[in-house]
Amino acid sequence: ILKLSAWGARQLSASDYHFELTVNWSPHETFEQVLSEQRTAYGKRTIIKRSPLDTIPRRLWEKLCMQAGIDSSLTWSQLTAQQESALTLQVHACTFKVTGKSLNKEEFVTCGGVPLKEVRTKTFESKLRQQVYFTGEVLDIDGVTGGFNFQNAWTTAYLASQSIATAILTNA
Repeated sequence: ILKLSAWGARQLSASDYHFELTVNWSPHETFEQVLSEQRTAYGKRTIIKRSPLDTIPRRLWEKLCMQAGIDSSLTWSQLTAQQESALTLQVHACTFKVTGKSLNKEEFVTCGGVPLKEVRTKTFESKLRQQVYFTGEVLDIDGVTGGFNFQNAWTTAYLASQSIATAILTNA
């Protein structure tokens, strides 16, 4: 999810974090075939208690079943065509409405910032104001999560600090 949000950070921001998300929880399996096998092999087993797909953990399976209107006591042999369609839709095209950022302010992906065309990239000094330096996430540099932002922060800070030190020593 973090990597996906990194790729879409600008679009998410442009939409003010209001959009609809569709998830296919089992893209490599034909769920209809799985349903048929469950009916045949486990007709008396309660549907909601155990996910028939290795890709879906039990708690997620329970939520998907509840969203599909599957009663907690329903068995595989009792599943109606309408319930089967609803469950298949939940597995292959589950939709979520996103209505903003996290309430806990735990967002990890950022985008935007000072455009690189306004910065001398060897020193990270502003082209618009002398002796003003920009480093790290204040710059408009995006990358896949997993250490890129740390490396960006360390490298730009190092280059800016070297430039500042040189300027101080030159003027001393």
